[in-house]
Amino acid sequence: MSSVDDPASRRADSGAHSGALFDGLIDDAAIFPPGLAPLDLAVARHRDIRGSAVGRYVGPFLLSASRWRELPPLIERDAEPDGAFDVVLINRRGDSLADICDAASGLAHTAGLRVVGVEAALPAGATDATGTVAALAETLPADQRISVEIDDTEPDLALRSIAAAREATGRDVRGKFRTGGTAPADSPSADTLAAVIAAAARLRLPIKFTAGLHHAVTGPHGPSGSRQYGVLNIIAAVHAALHTSDYDDVPGRALVDTLLQIDADRLAAEALSLDRTQALAVRSVFTSFGCCGVLEPLAELADLGVLPQMAQVPPAAPLPLPVEGTSQ
Repeated sequence: MSSVDDPASRRADSGAHSGALFDGLIDDAAIFPPGLAPLDLAVARHRDIRGSAVGRYVGPFLLSASRWRELPPLIERDAEPDGAFDVVLINRRGDSLADICDAASGLAHTAGLRVVGVEAALPAGATDATGTVAALAETLPADQRISVEIDDTEPDLALRSIAAAREATGRDVRGKFRTGGTAPADSPSADTLAAVIAAAARLRLPIKFTAGLHHAVTGPHGPSGSRQYGVLNIIAAVHAALHTSDYDDVPGRALVDTLLQIDADRLAAEALSLDRTQALAVRSVFTSFGCCGVLEPLAELADLGVLPQMAQVPPAAPLPLPVEGTSQ
């Protein structure tokens, strides 16, 4: 292995722009399938991780809107003076938008807690986000971001609708798309995922990915050996899409090949080659991803030399080990 391919050599240079590329990248989905961590343990673990050396890479805690009443006692019991406990409320497909608005309102006055956003799914097959965004924007405070989950039904059309709603409301409105799930069949094809990335990049629309992103690099992960996409693959694909002038050929083979790339050293080197401006451009589109075990991808990124070697996270009660896939 040459020095350029040596993780230790890469790690020496990883601090320069790793913050721009990775800060706040992973949303903590510990309570969602398949992790299904008990809420009290998940909250305690989130605090531990956020207060550790890797805390900068972890974003808000994801909470089902239907469970909002369970959270205030845990926050008030363990309230810390050094910062708010940031939460994003999740509505599953088919849930009422009123439920998520009620949850946001109910948590608004909990000391030490801050609702920073909500995520709601369009009905299956729907591509028009206008009504969903308008209803949420009318009710929620202006500083709460709104993420709208789409499925693989005409993703370009759905993302264009979200982008139009973002412009019309002047709100921080984002897309959301699943890269996997609790079963291998839930994983979208590389062509579909490439089309979603290409559309988001073309629209300059922020998008969150969720479900199935547990690893740094695409590969046959999980008990069944089914393919799961890698964080570095998504980063590389977004960067490529932002610098593609021929959108008539999107997704094209280039983005698909990038998503299926299994050369970890190559992907790590490409991530580290991004300058600060390029890294910020990637993150302006790829805003975050949800993961029920946030330390897993961080450890792999550190092993590849993309992030500084992970310091010991303060011990806490162990959480259930996740199995293949995730679902938020």
